[in-house]
Amino acid sequence: MEKELESMNDASTFVLDKFKAEGDYTFLTPDELSDIVGVLIATDQKYMEDADVFGEGVYDEDAAYDLLLDALKSKFSKYNMYLMRMVEDYMDFAEEYLASIDAIDWE
Repeated sequence: MEKELESMNDASTFVLDKFKAEGDYTFLTPDELSDIVGVLIATDQKYMEDADVFGEGVYDEDAAYDLLLDALKSKFSKYNMYLMRMVEDYMDFAEEYLASIDAIDWE
């Protein structure tokens, strides 16, 4: 559990840094951006556990996208016009992170 938590913190830092470097979300406060990344990572983690991605399951990008978008819409509706792009960026950044730690098994 401790290793999993450390990995989640590493992923969160990586993704948050990518969002900041991109510079497209400067209208968000640092706390809002951090909260959004936290929701995205927690939702994605739950999806992967439910889909048994760490076992025999497969990561369905469309299903994950829908869950991620719904999670953001429920908590950050005032940014509704940006949420689809945020989810797309998150998915790209999360994939970069997983590739950087050699955690993707391409089937």
